[in-house]
Amino acid sequence: MLMARPTLAWACCLLTLASVAWAQPAPRLSGLVRDATGSALPGVTVTVAGTALAAPRTVVTDERGRYEVDTLPTGRYSITAALRGFEPWSTEIDVGAGAATLDIVLALTSFSERVTVTATKTGAADVQSTPVAITVLPARTLEQLEVERVEGLAGFVPTVTVSQSPVGTPLVTIRGIGSNSSVAGADPSSTIHIDGVYLARPPMACMDLLDVERVEVLRGPQGTLYGRNSVGGTINIVTRQPTNTLETQVRLTAGSDD
Repeated sequence: MLMARPTLAWACCLLTLASVAWAQPAPRLSGLVRDATGSALPGVTVTVAGTALAAPRTVVTDERGRYEVDTLPTGRYSITAALRGFEPWSTEIDVGAGAATLDIVLALTSFSERVTVTATKTGAADVQSTPVAITVLPARTLEQLEVERVEGLAGFVPTVTVSQSPVGTPLVTIRGIGSNSSVAGADPSSTIHIDGVYLARPPMACMDLLDVERVEVLRGPQGTLYGRNSVGGTINIVTRQPTNTLETQVRLTAGSDD
């Protein structure tokens, strides 16, 4: 019995230390992601990378713009945040014992480059001085916004919506004016042109925006420039002119199961 007392005391001490260690929270990083106006941004991809991690860890903000990365080893980390339509954001932070908080503010992508459009009655003109309701998306902007087809314009061009007909044909509507006919010979009220050439049938809009210089979207009647049936407006796809430089562009999509 005399030898059992120290052993029992030692066991109690180990249990106490284990309880204290268990009670201490594991290091974690959390915060909010907002835009410049203070509104929460859901769907933002937040990536945490550092030498203390075997591989970078990625989380996505919830509907309230919150993110949380649990069980981070103590160390210094590089934090990046990305969302389509916003400028990439990055910083570095030290994470010690306990919890660390890092709030993020993302800025909208700036389209500061000078763009010349051809969708005017007088020929080529600077888009900033063109007195018509027009939205121009250069090739660089299309890549940043990941707009790969005509359907992708609906999320970034005002008053433009694209629906699917029963046969899978995209139906373009501009300012609420379009056509709900899925017949192959239908004549839509909001038109699509490539380099000024009218695409006369709705299925011809099912194309990838490859080797494109810019996309011009004119809102409102455009009969003077693009014919009597451009009542709602028109989308003019301007292709990139050939050069003497050898260039290659590849678009790769990969996945598994679903």
